[in-house]
Amino acid sequence: MRAVPTASRGMDITHYIEERIDLANVLRQCAPLWDGGFVMCGETGSGETYAMRDPHGIRPAFYYIDDEVVVLASERPVIQTVMNVPAEQITELRPRASSPRQSRCRGPHRADRPAQAGSGL
Repeated sequence: MRAVPTASRGMDITHYIEERIDLANVLRQCAPLWDGGFVMCGETGSGETYAMRDPHGIRPAFYYIDDEVVVLASERPVIQTVMNVPAEQITELRPRASSPRQSRCRGPHRADRPAQAGSGL
């Protein structure tokens, strides 16, 4: 039996996680354990990104999406100013919403419901 190079084993782990870990499910199960208001976003090593807001809507969150960028901020005017877009193009991230996103995904979903194929911020 031939030893697998370390770098190759590292990629095996990455692919295993990509294929078997449902980020929406992880967020859905963890978020109720967190206390207080929050808005957070992140990106996994495989390129899946997410943004989510606390279930009670304590912290505000707004987002803007176009063909090149996804912007998340706590205030709508900040996005309007920086991106030079009208308020109508900026959407509030609903309380309890999370948004796992890959390049093929669009549309936020609620963290207390399973993500549908093709959903995301």
